[in-house]
Amino acid sequence: MPVYVFREGDSNIFKIGLTRDQDVSPRRRQLNSGSSAGLREFEVIHTDKPSELEGFLHSLLKHRNIKRHGGKEFFEMMSENHMREVLNLAGPMFQRSHFASKSVSSFEKLQCEGSIRKAKQTDLKLVSRLREIEKRLWEIEDEAVFLRFEMEMIECELKASIGDGPGIDGVATWESAVVRKFCLPLFQEREPDIYRRVLERFATLDISVWREQEPQLYQEITGRHPKLDVTSWRLQDSRLYKQMQTTYFTPTVTRKFVMLA
Repeated sequence: MPVYVFREGDSNIFKIGLTRDQDVSPRRRQLNSGSSAGLREFEVIHTDKPSELEGFLHSLLKHRNIKRHGGKEFFEMMSENHMREVLNLAGPMFQRSHFASKSVSSFEKLQCEGSIRKAKQTDLKLVSRLREIEKRLWEIEDEAVFLRFEMEMIECELKASIGDGPGIDGVATWESAVVRKFCLPLFQEREPDIYRRVLERFATLDISVWREQEPQLYQEITGRHPKLDVTSWRLQDSRLYKQMQTTYFTPTVTRKFVMLA
């Protein structure tokens, strides 16, 4: 079972997966017949551990994972050479990782025997390299904290530059949507009797709780307001639903910041 790397057109987006066929072309045609049009063969890796290698590559590139065409196996790289460099480094890393985990697994559940042995030169070199990596990771993490903070500040400055407008041509935009939410204070004001008898006793509008614990009150309430359930309003009485929207629901505008450049 080979592990394949497909490239989406000439972009820097790649899909990493596996297939039962030694020839990956049928899999590529299958994907291109769906919503992932434009995939072409970039690299094919034949291995006797395809699932493990695929999982290793996915884990290695997790920070570059993007959702594409409903799939989760797509990764956005900086360039074609970037992907090739990652694959070249990943091969030896996978072999070393697999060998190390396999050799260690047989010792993890054994009871310790004998005395502590003296450190060899190879052990000291490994410890030295480990400390170098730890230090470098701390430096990278410190730098990442400040870079993320700077990113947030730049986005805030762009948002302020846009203001209440729709966006900046070719740079960034707002994607706006109006969400209607149940307004409890408004319900309390206009239906004080129901609020006192129901909502003060039940923190959430849980019809199943009413029906089970207060059957008589449930009948009374649903008799007066039979469409308290939002789904029922939409499906059974759109006119009443729209009326309730203006009565007990308040519109809330949500805006999502999207970079275009």
